[in-house]
Amino acid sequence: MMSRKILITYATKAGSTKKVAARMAELASQHGFSADLLPVSAVKSIDSYDTVVLGSAVRMGRVLPEAQSFVEKNQAGLKQKEFDTFALCMTLSTVNEENLKKSNAFLDPIKMVVEPAHAAVFPGEINLKSLGWLDRKIIGMVKSQVGDFQDWIAMETWMESVLQSDSPSVRA
Repeated sequence: MMSRKILITYATKAGSTKKVAARMAELASQHGFSADLLPVSAVKSIDSYDTVVLGSAVRMGRVLPEAQSFVEKNQAGLKQKEFDTFALCMTLSTVNEENLKKSNAFLDPIKMVVEPAHAAVFPGEINLKSLGWLDRKIIGMVKSQVGDFQDWIAMETWMESVLQSDSPSVRA
């Protein structure tokens, strides 16, 4: 039996979303999927994939523009496949009901274009060493939390649920 093809694509500003997407691709391979890991800017076509997982960093309360553009450009194709999406944000560096509600809304613009089978927002990471001067200045001005708040167990558990989904398009 041919293995299912999964595309894990991402939009990142400082590299943490790429690291998470790479771990998700690793998990997909361990589950027998043929997994490709690509930044959204390098995706030429989604036609050959059974499943597409999109990850994006959140900046200033929005997924990155290239992630939103990817969904808009590939809307018709994504509606024909298993489509899942996740975002990493610093709002969840402090987890409470208000921040959970605010964070879940970050994916609303994507959901308005294509409703994903699975969607999640996870705490992110800000490593000042990986950012340019302007980004560091903005972070200081908006008093954003700095550090690594990523919850690898939650992200891996979410990806496991994507891979074990009842949707026929992701059965390995």
